[in-house]
Amino acid sequence: MPFWQSLELLLSSSEILASFIVMFFGLGMAFAIARFSLRHNLLNKQTALPAFMFVLCVAAFPQSQTFTPSWIAALALLVSSSLIYESHSKRKPAIYCFLAAFWMAAASLFYYKAIFIYPLLLIIIITVRSFNFKSLLATILGFLLPWYLYFGLLYVQGADVMEVAESFVIKKEMFLNYAKLPLQAWINFALLGLFVLMAFISIAQHYNTKKIFIRVLYKVLVITTVYLTVVASIIGYSFESIPIIAVPVSILFAHLFDNIKSVRWQNILMLILMGVVIVSQILM
Repeated sequence: MPFWQSLELLLSSSEILASFIVMFFGLGMAFAIARFSLRHNLLNKQTALPAFMFVLCVAAFPQSQTFTPSWIAALALLVSSSLIYESHSKRKPAIYCFLAAFWMAAASLFYYKAIFIYPLLLIIIITVRSFNFKSLLATILGFLLPWYLYFGLLYVQGADVMEVAESFVIKKEMFLNYAKLPLQAWINFALLGLFVLMAFISIAQHYNTKKIFIRVLYKVLVITTVYLTVVASIIGYSFESIPIIAVPVSILFAHLFDNIKSVRWQNILMLILMGVVIVSQILM
């Protein structure tokens, strides 16, 4: 991607700088997810558990712990989701929808596959009931604006805009292009998938105990998790998709642990998650 190439050159110039940025970005994402959960009252108490769960999800796949453009898409997904959540209670939701689409489109200039997340934003807008003609138009304009500015800059610089545009054409090779993942990675996918299923069951059991809008937000988290998983399966599973999927999954895991009354089972499940991470760090 155009902007990522420039950033990649900066990162490759210094290993220390690259390591610092990866560590800073990872921790920043973790605490941003915890703040996101607290801001929207997604958990019953103030806790940093979502941040810890995010770290565990990413650490279960060591190959995803390098700074790739998908990290920028993960941050954009978090920011865009928060803006859409806030649009529910605003008189002019179109402004928030515009900003949400703008940030996701800006992320797609770093990570092209972020384009596939754009339909998810429309689904979220409809789910939180911020959808109308103005919000739809604002979402479309917000998504087109960064690309319009980018191609406008190329035109001013005298570059061949059509030649550049052809490089962004979606090709069939992008789909079902599965990476050769090690056996341990598939085991991790299966175990974390089981935890996701348990989280879905936990949400269903406590659904009626939550406020109406909190129910909507958890419905959005479930939809987001399913959507991202399906998209990842279509374009081919790879480690670069882990930080993006880990955003909603970490909150679902936090909800699961927050609502387990038995301390013994909390410890057992936590030991399983930590065991997955330790084994992965050794074998992968």
